Amino acid sequence: MHFIQEILGSTTFVVVALIGLSLALAVTSFKLLVATAERREALVVASEQAQLAREASHQLQQILGSIHAQVWFLDTQTRVVDFNSFTEQFLEADPLQVRGRPMMALLMGWHDPEQAQARNERVILTGKAILGTLESYERDGEIYWVNVDRLPAFDAQGNLDGLRVFLYDVTPLKDI
Repeated sequence: MHFIQEILGSTTFVVVALIGLSLALAVTSFKLLVATAERREALVVASEQAQLAREASHQLQQILGSIHAQVWFLDTQTRVVDFNSFTEQFLEADPLQVRGRPMMALLMGWHDPEQAQARNERVILTGKAILGTLESYERDGEIYWVNVDRLPAFDAQGNLDGLRVFLYDVTPLKDI
C-alpha cells in the first residue's frame, strides 16, 4: 500500500507539475499575443498618422500652389528647400538647380538684399515672425514692390527647422 501511495504521489506531483507548466505556457502565450496585438495596433495607428500627414502635406501644397504669391521654404541657413508653383515663373534658374542655394542669391535685382537677408536671419534667431515689410526688386527694367511675410517653421518636436517666406506683389497698389 505504501508503494502505491508513493506511485500515486509521484504521479500527482508530475500531473500538478505538468498543469503548472501548461498554465505558465498559456500565460506566456497570452502575453505574447497581447504584445503582438499591441504592436499591430501601434503600427496601424502609425500608418494612419503617416497617411494623415501625407494628406495634410498634399493639401497644404495644393493651397500654397494656388495662391497668387511666391512662397519659399528655407532651411535654417536660408537655403531653398522648396517653393510653390507660382514662384517658378520668377526664377532666373532652372527650378531643379534652385534647391540648396541661398534664397537671396536667386533673387537678382533685389533692392537691399543685405537687409532682406538680415530679416531672414532675425526670424531664424528669434523664432518670431516678421510680417508686412515692403521691399522692392528690379526685373526687366521694371521696379516691382512686394509685401513680405517671414514666418518661422518648426518640426514635430517644436524645434525651429526653417523659414517660410511669402512675397505678395503689391506693385499695382503702390501706384495708387
